[in-house]
Amino acid sequence: KTPPAKLPQAITVVQPAAIEMGETVTLQATSDAGLPVVLVSSTPGICSVAGNVATGVAVGGCAVTVSAAGDATHNAAPDQVIAFQVDAKTPPAKLPQVITVVQPGDIEAGKTVTLQATSDAGMPVIVSSSTPAICTVASNVVTGVAAGTCALEVTAAANDTYAAAAPVAVELVVKEATPEVVVPPQTGAVEESGSTVIDISTGVQGGPFTEA
Repeated sequence: KTPPAKLPQAITVVQPAAIEMGETVTLQATSDAGLPVVLVSSTPGICSVAGNVATGVAVGGCAVTVSAAGDATHNAAPDQVIAFQVDAKTPPAKLPQVITVVQPGDIEAGKTVTLQATSDAGMPVIVSSSTPAICTVASNVVTGVAAGTCALEVTAAANDTYAAAAPVAVELVVKEATPEVVVPPQTGAVEESGSTVIDISTGVQGGPFTEA
């Protein structure tokens, strides 16, 4: 007796969205005959498959072959392919960084002031002069060069955890240097002591003081 013809079997798959390296995705594939489906990676250098879970291994296109064997009633199903992209891993977002500056007072040309500036991330801060004809900077010490407005910029670079800080602008006034007053020493001066004249450079008393 001729056995009855087997029924056809079809596999339905759902194409997943892209994943990143190191991420996993559960693949959805079913047989309309209710038979088990087997998933095998056709691109093991890009993605691996365990059961119905795929893992991104490297950047590229991942292809997974889905098959289902027949049984006494159903024929084997035509293979289906699940395809998706594995992208590079997105680095975690960096934390913000803020610079705090203590506004310095005005200085005179030739004088210095230490600028106090810190990063809340503990990163080194860099102070630079935007007006080198008015003021210069060495490390965080500002030196007045000429009268005018001294413009400074304070920055802090990024690292693996923190983003670069927004630059902070600082201004201070550099004034004209105050002329130095030199007082010559007094010699031969006299002062009154009753009716006696005393030479304070020698301490010798003179004769009676007579008002001119």
